[in-house]
Amino acid sequence: RCRPDRPAVRVQVLVSPKRRRSPVHPTPVKPPATQEMPAIAIEEDWEDDRDPIRVLITPKPPLLQRGVVQGLLFTGFWTAMAALVASGGWLAIQLILNPGAVRGLGWVFPGWQGSSLSAGHTPRSLAVIRQGAAEVGLSLGEPLGLEVDAAAVTAHSDLLIPVFAADANCASAIAPASPSVPPCSHLVELRVYRPYPSARQPLLQLLDRLAVAGPQESFVLAPLQSDASDSLGSSRSLPLLSVDRMVGTSPSANLVWFQLGGQWKQGNTQLAFGQVGYYDPTQSRLHLLTQWTSPAGKAAAWQDAIAGGTTELVVDQTIGLEPGFKVYQLMGTSDRQLQPISLSQAALDNATYQRAIALAQSGLWSPALVLMQWVKARAAWSASAQAQLAVVELHAQATRQQAERSWENPSQKSWHC
Repeated sequence: RCRPDRPAVRVQVLVSPKRRRSPVHPTPVKPPATQEMPAIAIEEDWEDDRDPIRVLITPKPPLLQRGVVQGLLFTGFWTAMAALVASGGWLAIQLILNPGAVRGLGWVFPGWQGSSLSAGHTPRSLAVIRQGAAEVGLSLGEPLGLEVDAAAVTAHSDLLIPVFAADANCASAIAPASPSVPPCSHLVELRVYRPYPSARQPLLQLLDRLAVAGPQESFVLAPLQSDASDSLGSSRSLPLLSVDRMVGTSPSANLVWFQLGGQWKQGNTQLAFGQVGYYDPTQSRLHLLTQWTSPAGKAAAWQDAIAGGTTELVVDQTIGLEPGFKVYQLMGTSDRQLQPISLSQAALDNATYQRAIALAQSGLWSPALVLMQWVKARAAWSASAQAQLAVVELHAQATRQQAERSWENPSQKSWHC
């Protein structure tokens, strides 16, 4: 009999495999182990030989218990969502106000390297910083303002301060460019400081530091080798002596480019060498990239060599009357690597173009340029081919200028063909 004022129940009918007679009155039976609620078994006895039927009645679980569980799950989900939104807001504010202090984002943003140096260093005055460096045998060079536009450097701009170490066994007569650095000192570290607001005196907060070392002597003397099998110089590291801003307009408008420089001198032969680096103001980080060497004694500079709207890094490696230039392109937006433009392999699968590359490898720059321009006007062209053409044209122009120059000694004249 069903009554509307009582909750619905679940009825299970179990059939016994044996025929047996049992008392007429109801007998309590232990419910199966899988049932959550107590049950009452009612056994009916029959007069005939039919199998007895057991009716197992199990009440449904209370609605109140299920509602509590659902409420707890709902509350936990929305609490976790609110915490996630709050964390994202805090991270966004830190990235805007102080992105250098945020770390651990390399798995999301490739190349991300947050700096936490400022959290562990107390702001100090420049005099105190110099005194601390002198106590460990170091000296500080002149600060360099880190602004993309050199004319926009103010008292609130970040500062790049070179750190020098003295060499007791120094045999070089070349002194560092900074007058505050004693002779026979070489560059060992770069530091970035940010002016810290203070009512008493100007203070500086350390943001980043980077150890530096000069290139090997064999790399510096490589352009002087007459044969690829020759090996000039040793594996010892030559000292870096100065830090200067890059000359020319850089291809990236949001970075501060600089270069470290040194000199090698022996008899009448003198070479300049160095290393190119940049400072990222958004991350407050220093990076060092390509090393360079120049037998002409000229520093690397940005120059529009390919005429494609961006500038390239050009290193003058001219030796005597033989022109030589090495051109680097800035590749990638995150890694920011400088890749040299090579003439060792032709960029086009064209017989005439390959013949032009062979002429360029032999130093016949003007005939090579004529053939490459002929191919450009008649065949499919590519960006790599344009880069190689620009390098050949740079050498051809230098050869033409030498040919048109008037020399007092006619034997020194380079004829243009």
